[in-house]
Amino acid sequence: MIDTAEFTEQLADIGPILGEAMIAETEDREAWQIVLEAAQITIEPDHDRDCLIFSSDLGSPPPDKSASFYAFALRVNNMWPFTGGIYLGLDALSEEITLFSVLPVSGLDSQRLAAMVVDFAERRVAWASAVAQGGPAEVGEMPEGTVEDASDPRTIIRG
Repeated sequence: MIDTAEFTEQLADIGPILGEAMIAETEDREAWQIVLEAAQITIEPDHDRDCLIFSSDLGSPPPDKSASFYAFALRVNNMWPFTGGIYLGLDALSEEITLFSVLPVSGLDSQRLAAMVVDFAERRVAWASAVAQGGPAEVGEMPEGTVEDASDPRTIIRG
């Protein structure tokens, strides 16, 4: 079970680690917003599943590429083991794409939380670019920086 007080303390601890990041609790006190290098990331504890849900809006694909991007997003969601648990959501009204990742809290400390935030922010940059371009040029291709490299030590932070 997520200890909210401990998690709040860890969020306060990562401020200096992240440098210029702005960290604030949402008005409803159900989640936290982190702004890191112009990327807004929401972290919401899921007490029932003992995990953190990271999310960030990515914008919308170009109108002429939206149908092909949505098909691409479905393929991406099916490849979650290769994307580090990343998946994409679509807001039906605004047609904006949201990046999500569900990360376990087992063994969470400030250093690990900071690494998770930085990793998600870096992946967000790659995915925001993919959305802006309307997805990859070729079917079956994945945008640069969106698929995990098994030799990358950051993959260890997943749990």
